[in-house]
Amino acid sequence: MAPILVLVRQLRDAVKQRLGEEALLWLTLFGVLLGLCVGAVARTLEASARSVELLGLPGELLLRALKALVLPLIALSMVSGVVSLRRQNAGRTASVTLYFYALSACASVTLAVLLVSAIRPGAGRTLGARCAEVQPTLVQSNATDGGPGHSGEDATVALDSLLNALRGAVPSNVIAAAAEGNTLGIITVSLAFGAALAATPGCEQAIELMISLNGATQTIVSWALRWMPLGVGSLVAGKVAEACDPIGALQTLGMFVFCVLAGLVVQTGALTLAYMVQSKRSPRRLLKSSSPALAAVLGTSSSTAALPVTLRCAQSLGIDKAVADFCLPLGATVNMNGTAMYEAITVVTIAQVHGIELGVGGTLAVMAT
Repeated sequence: MAPILVLVRQLRDAVKQRLGEEALLWLTLFGVLLGLCVGAVARTLEASARSVELLGLPGELLLRALKALVLPLIALSMVSGVVSLRRQNAGRTASVTLYFYALSACASVTLAVLLVSAIRPGAGRTLGARCAEVQPTLVQSNATDGGPGHSGEDATVALDSLLNALRGAVPSNVIAAAAEGNTLGIITVSLAFGAALAATPGCEQAIELMISLNGATQTIVSWALRWMPLGVGSLVAGKVAEACDPIGALQTLGMFVFCVLAGLVVQTGALTLAYMVQSKRSPRRLLKSSSPALAAVLGTSSSTAALPVTLRCAQSLGIDKAVADFCLPLGATVNMNGTAMYEAITVVTIAQVHGIELGVGGTLAVMAT
């Protein structure tokens, strides 16, 4: 037994020496590829529901751990970020951040509407009989009350969405907001609390406590991230194993997938170009250092759940910790450009499949919501 343990340690040390700081990235990517293969084999063998559940259990546990850390991480990061920015030009940092988030969100939604209107992935297509139990819910949720073609109803839905977002940003009960996972409300309260700490004399000990608690949370996050290759591989394997005829769905929705991917590629290219113009640096280091966050998002399908990994990537890039603690939790909640683009393309595609003309009012409602 002892020689085997020695061999395992030597192999581990050799991998660390070979890969260096990129070990987590390469191991995570290897986990994704292994998960794809294992999931495909399980699907081919028609594994039982219990076997698929056990296959995805490690990933589910990792995802639950990361989600459990999200709220304390957001709250403490926002408070620490606001407090740390008190000696810097915090107002300018906040205004530039919010301006960029709003501009990029509008650009992504506009690009989505232009692409889906030009490509028309849903025109002349039917969803077919595959995975029939999923389709009625999908269609009904996007074509309720006569579909999205009624501009008056669309305006009401857009206004209701905006009002609900504003209500969520100002929770009446902080504990309830935390229990419900209302991250927008937690961010608002954390920003206010951090600003109050920074503006109140004699709060140095409380400030140091918040910074220490944030550091302790980051330590717990680092412990959880050690299991990311196994967890991400498990999640991917479970999703592939339980997928409902992925090849057939891809054949039916091929143009829709192409439209979404085209939008994401254009958006990524525009952001990369903006980075090059602004920083006058090559984007290679940025893309390389942010790869673990991209892998985490791929495995968890949640930018909020991947926030701990994103914060670590920001540290590896040398970004000021105060700026990262302020900008990234806020961005993970309100700056979901990919989600906005995907949802806009999905709604318009479903309308095209059912022969519903959105019109100017309906299209604006889709962009607003």
